[in-house]
Amino acid sequence: MRTQLQTRSRSQIKRAFRAFITAGSLLLPGTAAAQDSDTKPPELQSVSFSPASINVFAGPQTVTTTLSLTDDLAGVGGVVVQFRHTTTFQLQQANAVLSAGDRRAGTFVANIVFPQLAAAGSWILSNININDLAGNTTNINT
Repeated sequence: MRTQLQTRSRSQIKRAFRAFITAGSLLLPGTAAAQDSDTKPPELQSVSFSPASINVFAGPQTVTTTLSLTDDLAGVGGVVVQFRHTTTFQLQQANAVLSAGDRRAGTFVANIVFPQLAAAGSWILSNININDLAGNTTNINT
């Protein structure tokens, strides 16, 4: 089977292009209009971490942060969890990965490694940044 290419004038192309634009959306030939658009950011349902105390004198230690997250349409795309020392402002962070459920309602876990000889004293869970696959973001600072 051979495909024939047709030559079209500029005005024919413009008319065809306009025909695919409806309600402010560009519809390409062979596609359908989206029923919904995702404009709502992901939501943090709960967060916990353990252990509550570590000793990095002898070597690095890991703190596991567990987050319950939901997103209405696209699903959670990425999560960054950050701890900050309260006086030196040193930072330790890690990306969380999906461990149970799915990207629309799931449990995500981040393992933050505190290096040997990190600053002693108080560290706080200072920031959680969550984005969905549509580009909506929730940023929680403490």
